[in-house]
Amino acid sequence: RTINCSLTIRATNVIIQNSKINGGNITIDTSGAGFILRDSEVDFGDNADDEGLKGYGFTVQRANLYGGKRQIWCLNNCLLEDSYLHDQLMDPTGQTHESAARIEQNTTLRHNTLWCNAIPVPPNAGCSANQTGYPDFAPIHGNTMERNLYMATTGGTCSYGGNTTGKPYTNHAQNGHNIRLLHNVFQRGTTPNDRNYALSDKRRYTCGYYGVTRDYSSSKPGYQATGNMWDDGLLFVNDTTYPYGGF
Repeated sequence: RTINCSLTIRATNVIIQNSKINGGNITIDTSGAGFILRDSEVDFGDNADDEGLKGYGFTVQRANLYGGKRQIWCLNNCLLEDSYLHDQLMDPTGQTHESAARIEQNTTLRHNTLWCNAIPVPPNAGCSANQTGYPDFAPIHGNTMERNLYMATTGGTCSYGGNTTGKPYTNHAQNGHNIRLLHNVFQRGTTPNDRNYALSDKRRYTCGYYGVTRDYSSSKPGYQATGNMWDDGLLFVNDTTYPYGGF
């Protein structure tokens, strides 16, 4: 099917496959858990008020997702695998913070290519990261990012762990627990960051302007970071520690 509208999924276990969707929102409410999007393409358009695929209990497999201010926002219990998220909208008003995937609780991102490459527009529009997760509306916990390719982003960093300070759920008892970053590859890119090294030094190129990861905490229960490396094969443990947390 070609579907030229936004969707709200309220029935359980709905499957859309082999389809093209042109719509700013695919909303999965709590009664629509079990939704599967498979072998499909979605253009989320250029409306900064739309939210992409957002909700609970959904699975995305082998999908090409683009447009919108983000493609995926999982609130709880989602799986995204073997998919490509890219080319977010450009906000001419200069206000929208873009990402490819935003995750909150019990989400698995496995074997995807995640790329926030929205064009920055002053004063504030542009990419936060390829994959974000802030404790704005709920504590962040139970998330696994495994064997993904994080492309060099036009934003500040590539991956958020959820331990962002100053948020409503920052000090929640479960915030930042059971966060796992496993065997991912991060592209260095060609845009130098703000670190104090020569332009010829690899450490000037770290996926995002401020670094590769942010707001991960090794002191939280269930934290795991294993086998992550740069696209040149250098493991993070062999690179210098980043000033914003992580490795």
